[in-house]
Amino acid sequence: MIPLIKPYITDEAKTEVLKVLDSGFLTEGAVTKEFETACRDYIGCSQAIAVSNFTVGLEMALRVLGIGPGNEVVVPDYTYPATASVVSIVGGTPVLVDIDPETMLINYEKPLKKPLPARPKP
Repeated sequence: MIPLIKPYITDEAKTEVLKVLDSGFLTEGAVTKEFETACRDYIGCSQAIAVSNFTVGLEMALRVLGIGPGNEVVVPDYTYPATASVVSIVGGTPVLVDIDPETMLINYEKPLKKPLPARPKP
């Protein structure tokens, strides 16, 4: 197998990861709190919340914005699957739009595609 990349991980980074693993807290321990504080200080805001992954962050943002049933959300068709699926998770309807191959961003000249079907209720 030919690897696409060889990860470059310093010994310092490995030491820090081991400290987190040894602490018994992967997502809510002292290191996470330090990270949240550093983000608040850097941005200059009163609160910051670290999340475990991009999908959780997208869901949280959509819920804070009040996105749900009856809302259509335009998303690029060339993206990570969570970009559209998380809209369905909160009850909204993802509407796909083409991207511009030059910029890889939403192409505002192209018409919207048919909305994806609603996610079935469990």
